[in-house]
Amino acid sequence: MTEATLLHGTVLLAEDNPHQREILRRLARPLTSGELLAAEDGADALARLEGRGELELLITDLQMPVMDGVALLRHVAERGLSPMIILVSAEHASILTAAERVATAYGLRLLGSVAKPVTRAALHALVEGALVEDAGAAPASPMQVPGPSLSAAAIRAWIALGHPS
Repeated sequence: MTEATLLHGTVLLAEDNPHQREILRRLARPLTSGELLAAEDGADALARLEGRGELELLITDLQMPVMDGVALLRHVAERGLSPMIILVSAEHASILTAAERVATAYGLRLLGSVAKPVTRAALHALVEGALVEDAGAAPASPMQVPGPSLSAAAIRAWIALGHPS
């Protein structure tokens, strides 16, 4: 029995570790009948989006060289893109929570976060939940809130100084 895909648009994965990137690719492939792109960091992800249409789902790691996941979120918001977002990370839960707040402050549609190792069930549950919510709710008008310009390192430093997450 084959499973129906949930999405039809482009899905972009941003993950610096080649092994983790391949795992994400395999887990995310069944989510979409559209294009599946994989990038090694935030800058590579932005380059892969050049000249493309709408992005339906962005799955991004937080800790990446060159451009981390939080900076990628800022650039996505600044470009006026409105994909669904899933954050993945091996960072402490408080870091994920802080990054979730940043994504929300940027006005992005955050589906949630998944601690590594990522599972198929976790990814699919977040997307399925969003689609069920969409089917049952009237379209909301997105409120664009200027977001802070924080990196994953800045968020970790903030928490290390004893500020609540």
